[in-house]
Amino acid sequence: MIHHLPAKSVVVAVFLGLSLNAALVAQNAQSVYETVSPSVVGLSNLEGSGTGVLLDSSGLILTNAHVVSSPMPYKCVVDIRRGNTTKTVTFKKVRRLGRHPKKDLALVRIDPKEHNGELIPAKFSRAKATPGQQIYAIGNPAAGGEILNKTITQGLISGVDRELEDIKYYQIDAAINPGNSGGPVCNSDGEVIGIATLKFRDVDNVGFVLPVHDFSTKSIKPWKKVKGDPRMARQFLEQARHYVNQAKKMNKQGNPWAEMYYAFALHFYHEALAYDPNNWEIYFNCGVVLGEIDRNEAAASYMLLAVEMDPWGFKDDRVYRQLGIYLLREKKLKEAKIVWKEGIDKFPNSGWCWDMYARACFDSGDYYDAARASEVVLYLKPKNVRLQDVKQIRDQAYNRLNNSKRNKLSSVVSSMNQELSEMQDKAREAKRGGAAHVNKDFTKFAENNGSLSDELEEGEEIADSDTFFNDSANSRTGSNSSLQQMESAAGKTSSNTVKKPDPNQPTDQEIESSERLLRLARNYERMGREVRSKRYLNSLLEKYPNTNAAKQARQMLGIPEPVKIAENAAKPETPVKKTDDGSVKPPKNDGFRIWADQSGQHRVEAQLIEVLDDMVRLKRRDGSFIEIKKEQLSDFDQKYIKQKSDK
Repeated sequence: MIHHLPAKSVVVAVFLGLSLNAALVAQNAQSVYETVSPSVVGLSNLEGSGTGVLLDSSGLILTNAHVVSSPMPYKCVVDIRRGNTTKTVTFKKVRRLGRHPKKDLALVRIDPKEHNGELIPAKFSRAKATPGQQIYAIGNPAAGGEILNKTITQGLISGVDRELEDIKYYQIDAAINPGNSGGPVCNSDGEVIGIATLKFRDVDNVGFVLPVHDFSTKSIKPWKKVKGDPRMARQFLEQARHYVNQAKKMNKQGNPWAEMYYAFALHFYHEALAYDPNNWEIYFNCGVVLGEIDRNEAAASYMLLAVEMDPWGFKDDRVYRQLGIYLLREKKLKEAKIVWKEGIDKFPNSGWCWDMYARACFDSGDYYDAARASEVVLYLKPKNVRLQDVKQIRDQAYNRLNNSKRNKLSSVVSSMNQELSEMQDKAREAKRGGAAHVNKDFTKFAENNGSLSDELEEGEEIADSDTFFNDSANSRTGSNSSLQQMESAAGKTSSNTVKKPDPNQPTDQEIESSERLLRLARNYERMGREVRSKRYLNSLLEKYPNTNAAKQARQMLGIPEPVKIAENAAKPETPVKKTDDGSVKPPKNDGFRIWADQSGQHRVEAQLIEVLDDMVRLKRRDGSFIEIKKEQLSDFDQKYIKQKSDK
């Protein structure tokens, strides 16, 4: 799911830089998808679905906290690698490790041993995004009840440092929808720069992404230790109560829209949980609403979690009564009786669990306990219980008892007050002793059905965040535009004395990325898809022209190696001319010159090949081609093109 906020005015700052044509952008989107999609996972349970991204090969997954806030068990759909093949499998054991105290981020874990395969983690960027940067979002949006797995959309960073409730986000114009939550937002190199989190409800193309350049696993805390923001939660709780009250009125009137209002209430309760994750009353209210719309299994999970969060925090036994009712609706009579017995032993003077226990015992043929529990109910006279029905159960159960059981029951009835007093003392003693539960059967039931036992275990370690990030120069500088990757030495220089990396020497990340593109090109060539293969080869030459993979790509394309001039070789002295925008203009004899955009920040050395209606086609020294819109070029370059066209 995606969080929705009320629409508000947001100033959008768009960086207008030099871009590739539509074909090259689509090609890059395809490359990003093939790089990142194996690391994208689907997280779902009976309540809903969302997205996550693999951090490492051990099964650590980063997602939104609101995606995994449900107490229902989760399953995880993910790609695994076995040898040379990739297969999509479903992990049924998903553990919640913890969440960020303030940001909507959480960690979960799966065990690759469950399917005996290798997980494929994503790479993250340490660079902070910049306005105008090209980005891609991959997630699992839901449409018409169907999950559209690994859907990719593209767009731009519309703004950075957008503050919502004191948390900073990236603003993007790429389409994100319910189900995208927790999914990666990537740069053009396939590096994750953020996690898709929320969008405005009634505004198109305005989404918000939590940055990950400063993410640390050390910031993740067990759910039980997160304090949250109860003040913010109360705002959502007020809206939830409003919809619950409206739904109750509609139910009395027989209005079929009541279920929709309960669904609205549930949405706001979930929003409240995002800000106050350890408030048992919110889980209790979620359970009640789910029960009203007959989602009994989910309702039981919420009720049980409310009990586990504060086993002694209730004034009476109503939570245990409701939990048992939802289990009974799921035809789990044995479990329901265990729950009601726990409620009786903790709150013996309440009466509601006694009533339900009497009915359950009668239905299961345990007539003595049914008659005994009925007598207690008639003694306590709890509110909202039809005592006439209780008398009928008692009489029918009593008639089926032998004389010995009848005499035993008479003895219990005569000492009813004393028995209830002893049960109350026993409950107080258990509470003082620090016991969460009174009955062993209920303890076992809670252990088998609760979800908080999956939290980060004592002494369990999480991988260091630095292992998830790329350390290449490109990652640190945040250079994701293809033109920025081809900047010449005429670009800006730093005023400090720190030695810059050699731009002609490829980084480890560039080598890895170039080899990946080369493998893709070869695979498509073997499949007989030459056009697709050439696209990847040209993309390789464009992005990583100085790598060994580029040499092999040129061989496959039949492009000769560029002639290199030794540093100590004699070079002809030619006058250096500067253009109006300050860039250095090479000699005219070889046809190559420096082309710049309107800002003068992005430059590329290339030769004019062809002038089209609104674009020009250029050839770089490495033999690869690029097409650029005329309007995006500097004024000097546009005059140059006009002169060439006139001639």
